[in-house]
Amino acid sequence: FGISNLKSVALTGEKFTKEWETTFFLASENPLVQERLASIKPFAESGIASMRGLQMELTFLADRATKIIPSEDNPRWINQILGSVNSLITVRRTGPKAAAGKDNIALMAQAEISLAEGDLRGAINAISELSGKQSEPFTSWLAKARTRYQVEDTLDAAISVLFSKQKLQANK
Repeated sequence: FGISNLKSVALTGEKFTKEWETTFFLASENPLVQERLASIKPFAESGIASMRGLQMELTFLADRATKIIPSEDNPRWINQILGSVNSLITVRRTGPKAAAGKDNIALMAQAEISLAEGDLRGAINAISELSGKQSEPFTSWLAKARTRYQVEDTLDAAISVLFSKQKLQANK
């Protein structure tokens, strides 16, 4: 019960110090679980990003990155005109059709779709494949997303260890 409570609080984006301490204490007879819990302790005081927060930030950053035109091949005056137009409006394809392909726009659309479906790993993978200047705004987002993934994965693994131990004890 303690670890389920820890997971539910941690994934909201709130601090989870009390829940972490309680769960760590309750897992005192299971060093493997305590070891896993110790790895996420640094995030308990500050909390981790919520999925909703990651979704909102990803959409904002994708809009912002779309305005960054990969323009090494364009003459300077074309870049200035395109920059002026892009500062006024943002037009960005989204959805499954936009996600077809491997260019940066497609990768951003793939990440948004993955995140909307609850596939954080897929979103991280898509954003990690971005290249050039359009990848730069996502540095902080990637760090937050990877931290959330690490915490969620760690808690799932700890829950799995506890349930497998309970099954072994029940079968004795």
